[in-house]
Amino acid sequence: MRKLYPLLLSLVISFLPAFSSEENTKEEAEMLQLLESKIDLSKPPNRGEQMFVYLLDENGKQVADVSGLQLTDFSEGLTVFESDAKTNPAEMFKPGYSPFEYGYMNISGKKVIPAQFLKCRKFSEGLASVLSKSQKIGYIDHSGKIVFTKDNCDECNEFSEGLASFRSLTSSNSKWGFLDKSGKTVIEPKYDLALNFSQGRAAVRLDFEWFFIDKSGNRVSPKFDEVYSFTDSIAAVRTGARWGFIDLSGKQVISQDYLEVQPFSDGLASVRKSTLFGFIDTTGKVVIKPTYIKTSSFSQGLCAIQGYDNTWGFIDKTGTIKIQAIYNEVESFSCLRALVKKGWRYGFIDPQGKIVVEPKYVFARPYSQNRTTVMDKNWNHPIMRGELMSMHLKGIKLHKDSTSPSGIYIPVSFDDALKELDDILPPAAKHDIHIIDKEEMIHYHHGFGTWMRNNWCLWKGGALKKDMQRLGFTHPDDMSATIFDSYWLKVRGKTIDLKEKSEYYKAYWDQAIKAKKELDKIPSEKLPSQK
Repeated sequence: MRKLYPLLLSLVISFLPAFSSEENTKEEAEMLQLLESKIDLSKPPNRGEQMFVYLLDENGKQVADVSGLQLTDFSEGLTVFESDAKTNPAEMFKPGYSPFEYGYMNISGKKVIPAQFLKCRKFSEGLASVLSKSQKIGYIDHSGKIVFTKDNCDECNEFSEGLASFRSLTSSNSKWGFLDKSGKTVIEPKYDLALNFSQGRAAVRLDFEWFFIDKSGNRVSPKFDEVYSFTDSIAAVRTGARWGFIDLSGKQVISQDYLEVQPFSDGLASVRKSTLFGFIDTTGKVVIKPTYIKTSSFSQGLCAIQGYDNTWGFIDKTGTIKIQAIYNEVESFSCLRALVKKGWRYGFIDPQGKIVVEPKYVFARPYSQNRTTVMDKNWNHPIMRGELMSMHLKGIKLHKDSTSPSGIYIPVSFDDALKELDDILPPAAKHDIHIIDKEEMIHYHHGFGTWMRNNWCLWKGGALKKDMQRLGFTHPDDMSATIFDSYWLKVRGKTIDLKEKSEYYKAYWDQAIKAKKELDKIPSEKLPSQK
């Protein structure tokens, strides 16, 4: 349900504006064209995964189908995957319970460490931090074997330069310190926050101020309002609204003249003094003049830049455009591949700008260790089919009636309701109803049905509600559902058995009332705790 809910919610919302008199926007028209090109309602729905997920190699070739899993970046040949755990009702209300478990998969798509942890971090320097079902935090090796556990700790980060930051539960206010690969605390937990070591220095925060420490825990810099980790032996630091750079000794080497900066990468850093970004070298000299709306950092000799038309391309270290700005979004190069987005689709290019993976996926991750995961929608899934059906309702033409509470015409009887549907539904929606199975009429219930229930006064009362009550229906949702299902039968010339339908709903509510009475008999102290 966690993965389904956002899609289901978007589906419900998508129905709601269907009755606006405003014309479809360009975006809606493009989406409608896409849905119509991908979905064939005459075929049975595919009720599998809502999203197909594939593991690709550096050439875009599919290595494995990993649909149903969520993966992170690869590190040391492994990636964390999330898998639904078996639900255990007896455990559901215990502290720390999670229906999801995590394990590790290799670059071939094989699960080499089974899903058995409540949390996992990526591997670094041969170890990975995990949280066991017994709420123990520790580190495992590549075989999944526990190397050591850390008591009185609720968070452990990746190793960097032999040390990893951890958050202690015994210190006041849960302070951060550092441990080594044996699990020994080497820098006592006394910081409010701590970043990984880089070039022998770690950024730490204490009392809302940042500074750098060495591996002995000694402070080696002044205090600042914000900092980045060291790269190219230089770190970006901010005091007030202005950024500058310090060296490993803590000495300021580039004055704090900038409103915005990126860390140094490949010897250059993106900086902004006023409205545009340019690049400086490690001496502070401007090597690429301020020209760009936005930039990333240099990676593998190229840097992503955004021009005035909001499109993205890449420049080299001389400022020469190497890949034209034709993309809606891009990521920095990694593994000689850059993630690019064109329109709604994601793909990959090489450093020459050549397309390696055609932009055709709805989501993709940047490459790591020559692997990426991409996602494509299951276009024939009921959720997507419902999305198309909702789009086809956009052209609905309502009959106005200034005398009705809702301002639109309200049918006076069940037969009149079927006639009104036939009059107001757009041709595309009628076509959908002609070809879909009866069970797919449920897609109309969430949005159109809610609208009909409210605007045709099935809650408040009126001629239509009275007629539906006369036919044996008591709940407004049952009334709207019956009208929809009956319309499906009508367009096919089939018999509408209202008696059978009303008896079905009556039996349903009788059973629900009986179940509630049985539940009310149970003492509250014997019910599962919701805490």
